[in-house]
Amino acid sequence: RNKPTGTWQEFYSNGKPKTIANYTIVLTEKGTTSFCLTGTWEEFYSNGKLKVSGHYSAAETKVKDTLTVEDPITEQKVLKVSTRTQYGSVKSGVWEYYSENGELEKKEEL
Repeated sequence: RNKPTGTWQEFYSNGKPKTIANYTIVLTEKGTTSFCLTGTWEEFYSNGKLKVSGHYSAAETKVKDTLTVEDPITEQKVLKVSTRTQYGSVKSGVWEYYSENGELEKKEEL
C-alpha cells in the first residue's frame, strides 16, 4: 500500500548507515489502518558513530473533524462533529545523544 513497514535503513553516500528505524502497521477495532514508527530508532554521524538512540511507541489519539452542512429543507447551517481514532509515533523510554567522537552528551527518559 505504498507505506513503510519493518526495518528501514538510510545510508550516507560513503555507505555508512545514516538512520535505522522500524515501522509498523496498527489496525484499529473499526478496521482502519495506521503506519507509524515503533521500536528502536538509531541515527548515526557520517563517520559511522552513533548520534542518537531511542525508542518510539504507537500512541492513540482522537481527532475531531467539524463540518458545516446546510439542511436542504430549512436552509439552516448545522455543525456536524465526527471523531475518529488514529495512531502516531511518540518518543518513549530512554533517549541518548552522543557527540561525534562517541561521548554521551545527553540522556533523557520520557
